[in-house]
Amino acid sequence: MMLGTLGALIRLKQRVNSTRENFDIGIAGPLAGFVVSLGFLFYGFTHLPPPEYIFSIHPEYEQFGLDYANFVYEPGFLPEGSLNVSLGKKFIVSFF
Repeated sequence: MMLGTLGALIRLKQRVNSTRENFDIGIAGPLAGFVVSLGFLFYGFTHLPPPEYIFSIHPEYEQFGLDYANFVYEPGFLPEGSLNVSLGKKFIVSFF
């Protein structure tokens, strides 16, 4: 099965001599993008506004307090605990 560069256009000045070199060249771009995206994800989760920020967007929720999800959404609309913490945040927090 040949995956190649998955649609990426790579210009080379000379011929690639081995499959390993071709793999290294093809994986370098997506891997670099993944590392940069992890940095942005970490920055985003560490600079989130406080939970009370939702009240500036939806002032009608303020009467329910931070437990607004139990009053605003119908039972069974959201899985238990899905509104509190995302999987990405659980992943990032588990390392720090």
